[in-house]
Amino acid sequence: RFAAPVPSRLGCPRCKYVFAPGADLPPAEDLPSAEDRPAPPSRVVPILLGVGIVGLLLAAGGGVAAWALLRTPQADEPDAPAAAAPAAAAPAVSAPTRFTPEDINRRLLQSAVFVVRADAGATGLGRGALVHAPRRLVLTNHHVVGSAQVVGVFFPDYDAKRELVTDPKHYATNARRLAVKATVLARDSRRDLAVLELEKLPTGVAGLPLADRPAATGAAVYSVGASGVGRDEGGAFWRFSAGTVRGRHHDTFRIQTGQSISAMILETQKPVNPGDSGGPTVNDRGELVGVVSSGSRVQNLVMNDIDLTEVRAFLGGVAKDRGWAWRDADAAPPSSLGPRPSDPDSPPVPPAVDAKTDLLAKAKSPDAAVRVDALRQVGALKTEARWAVPALVAALDDPDDRVRRMAATALDAVGLPTPEDAGCLVAALTGQRFARLHALRHFGAAEKAGRDTLPAVVAALDADDPDTREAAARAVGFYGADAKSVALPRLLAHATDPDPGVARAVARVLDAFGPYGGADRTRLDAALAGRDPNLRCVAVRLIAPAVADADAAVGLFRPLLGDAAAPVRELAARGLGK
Repeated sequence: RFAAPVPSRLGCPRCKYVFAPGADLPPAEDLPSAEDRPAPPSRVVPILLGVGIVGLLLAAGGGVAAWALLRTPQADEPDAPAAAAPAAAAPAVSAPTRFTPEDINRRLLQSAVFVVRADAGATGLGRGALVHAPRRLVLTNHHVVGSAQVVGVFFPDYDAKRELVTDPKHYATNARRLAVKATVLARDSRRDLAVLELEKLPTGVAGLPLADRPAATGAAVYSVGASGVGRDEGGAFWRFSAGTVRGRHHDTFRIQTGQSISAMILETQKPVNPGDSGGPTVNDRGELVGVVSSGSRVQNLVMNDIDLTEVRAFLGGVAKDRGWAWRDADAAPPSSLGPRPSDPDSPPVPPAVDAKTDLLAKAKSPDAAVRVDALRQVGALKTEARWAVPALVAALDDPDDRVRRMAATALDAVGLPTPEDAGCLVAALTGQRFARLHALRHFGAAEKAGRDTLPAVVAALDADDPDTREAAARAVGFYGADAKSVALPRLLAHATDPDPGVARAVARVLDAFGPYGGADRTRLDAALAGRDPNLRCVAVRLIAPAVADADAAVGLFRPLLGDAAAPVRELAARGLGK
């Protein structure tokens, strides 16, 4: 039989009782009488007799020990010692490394986007997620983009109090400021997936990492959507939903648009509605395990997400077709979320001055593991770690890849740069690859670096890696036509860059800097007389909008009709036609 409750430290940490053979019986008057007790079946009597004999034998040796054990003073008894040591300490049980739904939502808002498509007089709405930050790639559904070549993308916006704005009217009213143009790079109707390339990357966003393995049945999953937006029933942006995985299976079905899908499906029971398509489904580590696709019209709480295996195969194929290899380490840093705190409601406490000094010292330790741990602690402080921005920027050029990635993660957690950070970012422009790249992305999207630092931005156009050259082109374009006189020679030199992303970025900047006249026109005339046919094409394209009349057009384009390069002859003919 079971005795009264005893402290958990005396037994299993999850059990409130201990088995105490030979413990004292209650007084006889408290026991039910024989008349009140039903007679046990005769076949049970021998068993009870045997148990009783064993109990008497055990009582002789264990009764005293059990009595002493049960009479151990408790912590809440008046006569209990101030520091009573437990008789048998239970082993510590470590909590699983998972994140709160609040943290998951915060992580999703760093990567989630809203996609708007306008074609043939109809407006398409859907969701997506930034999955490769350096290359500015967004993953969404095929049926979200349809046949469109260019779409608009919105990241979450915040008001002056840093509160998330969920009203769709705010984004429509401020579309000129908030919308980011995106080109559809690839699409797969069978998998219902598509990849977009953003024209620019806002500050403070982060790529969403892919999970190492598909989600297991019963696992918790989360999404952020925009159900109801653009429809009669209204709606709101950035709606958070949670659910569990019902299973994984390959399925073939047709959605309402008529598109046929045949893919591995992650079946969940989280709420999904029109407007949520294309959004990310993540696990409790904030890692992508699926893409929201559709819901069943005949089954309750059956939502079909495109599984992680299809996502990996699709993204790998897109990268291969464009001459590079997909690597998770390049696409997105590790999740910036930390382990679940013991009290989720208590915010992190900023370290004291000595603790700050200690963390900064550890960030410069010769041991890479110590540096990684120090940067992880800094990132856990989020906006309270603004004092560490210079050290984090410097760590972007650490020789150890783990340190560089953790520094990037910590910078994402700290948040948008402030004017106080401008000094270290300006210094980073003349630094090595990763710190310079971070500074260029900031000065190409959030603010200008200052006229005196423009030469350093232009010099980055000659960097060895294409990511830096592309970021430098965007930063130059952020200055506007004021930078034309300084940047034009280097921009023309990279107008035919071997990397397509760099060439496209430079072309957009050159187009924005027009029209060309004076000394700038002289540079274009020199390019037109050069030996590079691709550069001659660029020069013709840039000069053509400034041609004032037919006589000037004949003088410019007629000699080019005999150019050795067919594209130059074609541009000349088009110019004469206009």
